[in-house]
Order: sequence, then structure tokens, then C-alpha cells
Amino acid sequence: MSDASGVSVGPRRTGPPPWAVALGFGVLVVAGLLWAKWAPYWVKVPSVAGSHSLGPSILTGGEPTPPGMSLTAGLRFAGTYFLAIWPALVVGLVLAAAVQVALPSAWLARLFGSGVRGGVRGSALALPSMMCSCCAAPLAVGLRRRTADLTATLAYWLGNPALNPVVLAFCAFVLPWPWTLLRAGAGLAVVVGAVALARWWSGPATVDATPVVPS
Repeated sequence: MSDASGVSVGPRRTGPPPWAVALGFGVLVVAGLLWAKWAPYWVKVPSVAGSHSLGPSILTGGEPTPPGMSLTAGLRFAGTYFLAIWPALVVGLVLAAAVQVALPSAWLARLFGSGVRGGVRGSALALPSMMCSCCAAPLAVGLRRRTADLTATLAYWLGNPALNPVVLAFCAFVLPWPWTLLRAGAGLAVVVGAVALARWWSGPATVDATPVVPS
């Protein structure tokens, strides 16, 4: 493309600059997690630490014993569970949409990496989000649609519930310490096993050896 003087002019950049995209996405992540996870946990953790109890179970609905098997009991449990997790589900859906719309695939490749490094980074990024698997699933799908590494995405998805540090703290407050170690070891084994299985299933990474010819 040339202007009136015949000087070649490249395509004009449209949209916000990269730093604004990164800042906006970071604010969205922090605000969403603060609303859905961090603030509720900030209230819940001291309560559990002081009482050594998680409170009434949603399985029993506040009753001393669980209800009998019935469609009504199942629907009641589903409704109670949804009311407990819907903020995190909304955050997962919003972040999944933001990943697919705003973040370039190259950014995700640099952030997560691949292979073993991707598994480690995916697990580390799962620690602060602390979602259940159903709430983290939309974000995992969004990452894969932006071609994020399979092992990193699996580690992030499974690491959310399996390596949740607040859940481990709850275990330490209400259970004997061997159960806390068992929960931590089992969660780590699930993530490591999934990463290893994903690497085996996806096969070795291929490297494009085509020589680059200067234009």
C-alpha cells in the first residue's frame, strides 16, 4: 500500500496497545477472583480455624442425617450447589471469553510454556484461582481454543480443585494431619499423572526444520 507520494505505508494498527490489553485482563482476573473466591475464603478460613468445623453439609440440607434417595432430594442438592458456586462459574465464563477475544495465542504460549514446564506453570497458575473443576472448565476450553499447550491446560484445570491451598488448610483445621498429607499427595498425583498422560497422548513436539529464505 502506498500514499500519494509513492512511499510504501504499512497497515495501520487498530485497537488498544498490548500493555492496555494485558492490564485490562489482569484487572478482570483480580476483580473476578476477589469477588468469587478470595473475599469469601477470607471470611471462611478464620471461622473454620476457630471452630474446627466446616459447618452444616449441603448434602443434609441442615438436617442431622442425609435425605433418602429421590428426585426431589437430587434437585434440592443441585440447586443448593449451584447457589454456592455460581459466582465462580460466572468468573470462569467471563475469563474464558476474555482469553479467546483479547489475548493473542503467542502470549499464552510464552505464559504457559509446554511439556513439563507447561505442567508446572499451569499448576502454579491454578493455585490462586482455586476453582472447582466445573468452574475452571470454561477457562480450560478457552485456553485450548487459543492453542495453549495441552499439558499446561490440563494442569491448570485439574490443579484448581486438586491443589487448592484453602482446601488443604480446611483439611488441616478439621482432620488429623495424615489426612491433609494424603489429600495433598493425591492431588499432586492426579495433576502429575494427567500431565504425563497428556504428553504421551499428544506425542513428541514437532519442530519445523524448513529453512527460512530471506525475501
